[in-house]
Amino acid sequence: YSIRLKKDRVIWVDIKDPFVGLKVARAIIYPDSAAFYNRLESTWMAGGIELVREKLQLGLEFHHLQSVLLGEPLYLPKTNKDVTLHRGEGRITATVMGMENDPLFAFDTAMYVYTYGYVSQLPLLHQQLPDGPRVLEVDYAYQDEDRGIPYKTTLELKWESEVSLKLTHNQVLRDVDLHIPFSIPSGYERIQ
Repeated sequence: YSIRLKKDRVIWVDIKDPFVGLKVARAIIYPDSAAFYNRLESTWMAGGIELVREKLQLGLEFHHLQSVLLGEPLYLPKTNKDVTLHRGEGRITATVMGMENDPLFAFDTAMYVYTYGYVSQLPLLHQQLPDGPRVLEVDYAYQDEDRGIPYKTTLELKWESEVSLKLTHNQVLRDVDLHIPFSIPSGYERIQ
């Protein structure tokens, strides 16, 4: 896979089959819309963020995905009274009371749990959004020489079924001019 991101503007993803190396899909995601095409099935879809929510059955928004990719908290509290800190061996755990009716999962109890390591810049090691039977967990690992962006991200979504996604980056480039190619190939069928 390849991911290109312009913070707060666009996320571009090119997905390859890990065994054969063939490119199988491409997606482009903006704060208010998204488009995707599947090379194996010659299909595509595009639309506003509501289409993404409907297809994924998840109140996912652009800033949620961007935060997961960059190793940033999914939600930042508005005041200090919404944060409880717990110090453990080699890490700090922050419990944050979130917004009521958060669109991510429409949690009954909007609580986020973040774990930070005791190193320079306090990198985010783990974040969790627990809510009874629904749980989102994200774990991060960093290169010793670069604590800014995680080189490995593991996302687990436990809801009606369990989904696990592991991203391991071979290379992270910053502050480079990005070419973000995206056009639907001719002859592809639109998914409604």
